Amino acid sequence: MKSSNPSDTLELDRYVNYYKTNEWQTISFSFSEAWSNYFNEIVLNPGWLDPNSGTFYIDDVDLN
Repeated sequence: MKSSNPSDTLELDRYVNYYKTNEWQTISFSFSEAWSNYFNEIVLNPGWLDPNSGTFYIDDVDLN
């Protein structure tokens, strides 16, 4: 998550392992410690730490 203030560099990161190949996998993570009304952007970077990660399809994103 990124701050709503453009001059602020505060970010919250989550790294989640994925184990399946060529099939759907449900991945969940929490930003419950984020300050309300402070963050306004979520960026998904699948395979960020794996240079050979291939193609990811993201479906049914649920923010609650």
